[in-house]
Amino acid sequence: TLSTTTITTTTTTKKPIVLHRTVTYWAPDPWFVVVLTLTGILFFSALGLLFWQFCRRKSPGEISQALLQNTSKEVGKNYKVTEEARNDVTDLQSLEHQFDGRAQDPISGQYYLFDSGTGARRWV
Repeated sequence: TLSTTTITTTTTTKKPIVLHRTVTYWAPDPWFVVVLTLTGILFFSALGLLFWQFCRRKSPGEISQALLQNTSKEVGKNYKVTEEARNDVTDLQSLEHQFDGRAQDPISGQYYLFDSGTGARRWV
């Protein structure tokens, strides 16, 4: 008896693996870019307008108040009343006939009475 060995080699063929590399990125529609841009412009414009309104100085025309009336009730309404100022109320009542307006100085912030006919001023 003769012994024989048979060697069988089996080769398996591997299937090739195909990889697809996908890079995802966001590409919005053109209308969305326009809407987003306009919204940003409106937002920053409104923010700038609010900031400008907050920071600007008021002009004298906006600060000046209504003309003094000939009633004694109206005189005390426009002034701060302190212990010292109560003595001046009678002086103010006599001044109503001379001065016909009241305004505030834009630089110092102090109030003054003025006569529109003569241009005279008196600091309060």
